[in-house]
Amino acid sequence: MRKQVVGKWPADVTERLDLVFADAPFPAEGKSDVEGIFDPPYYEWFQFDKNFTEYRNFDKCLNYIEELMIKEGPFDGLMGFSQGSILSGALPGLQEQGLALTRVPKIKYLIIIGGAKFQSPTVAEKAYANKIKCPSDKGSDGDNRKAKLKLHGAKAVEEDYAGAAIFYTEAIKLDPADATLYSNRSLCHLRSGRAQEALEDANACTRLRPEWTKGYYRKGSALMLLKVR
Repeated sequence: MRKQVVGKWPADVTERLDLVFADAPFPAEGKSDVEGIFDPPYYEWFQFDKNFTEYRNFDKCLNYIEELMIKEGPFDGLMGFSQGSILSGALPGLQEQGLALTRVPKIKYLIIIGGAKFQSPTVAEKAYANKIKCPSDKGSDGDNRKAKLKLHGAKAVEEDYAGAAIFYTEAIKLDPADATLYSNRSLCHLRSGRAQEALEDANACTRLRPEWTKGYYRKGSALMLLKVR
């Protein structure tokens, strides 16, 4: 998150903010989504199953965040990306229910980037029992979030291919049938020298839109890079 904010957001915005970039507490299990984009080691806020309905270390995660807010705070709000945004979006509701962050001030502001909801009914019924009352920068639906992520990716690709690839990855999670997202991420991988990943995305693009020539162009570029190696 620090890499995506500091130096990328306008200086007249960041200079007015007192930001603390917290690291997640648990080592990532299996292959991380950001492997090859950011340097290891990789961490997670909590662990989950493939259906995203069962969570481990969730209570420990909530305690970790509260202790950090006590130590580094007070904080006015939260900003989260990807798994961090899912967590950030749930915390105001859990706090209002008295189930989390009971020893710190109420969350006043919330910024969600590439977010989603907890799928477990046990967590969801507590986190989303009431509407979020603090101001929130979040899409009203999946299409809106996808559009914002594509826009962020298009802006980031001008100077940060690895960062742009992350935005496209989050957009793909929202709409895995959008061939343009795979094409755009393939380009990011190409420019970052990640030929195999670029080829995989190009193949996904041509499967989804076999009539679209750009997918084959991406595939050819990836194969040329692999051949050079």
